[in-house]
Amino acid sequence: MGRIRRLVAVLLSLLFPGLGHVYVRRFQRGLGFAVTAVGVVLLLGPPLPTSGPVVESALAAWEAASFEANVALSAVEFAAMLDVYLLERPTADADADTVASCPNCGRELDETLSFCPWCAHELRAE
Repeated sequence: MGRIRRLVAVLLSLLFPGLGHVYVRRFQRGLGFAVTAVGVVLLLGPPLPTSGPVVESALAAWEAASFEANVALSAVEFAAMLDVYLLERPTADADADTVASCPNCGRELDETLSFCPWCAHELRAE
């Protein structure tokens, strides 16, 4: 995974825990982080307002949130960001010359795909 893609994944996890995992196609992990974040908000957060303008209600709920709820949600968010960063970081034994590339157009490929997203060339399983 390239640096920019890894940075995008981390920023998406900052936006909402689990989005970065979905971006790098780790759907089960992403779902786990998203469910954990929603659970923390539902269990520790203030009661959700049911009337009034949406933005004002959301701001009032955010201001009423307890310190423990904010710390717990921040911990889940940090764990998601760290996990998505470490999940796809390059290993020390990986060679720069062993990057998968398309035999047709020569561009860099994700190893989980069965076709090249650049030229639509079908890749054979090796």
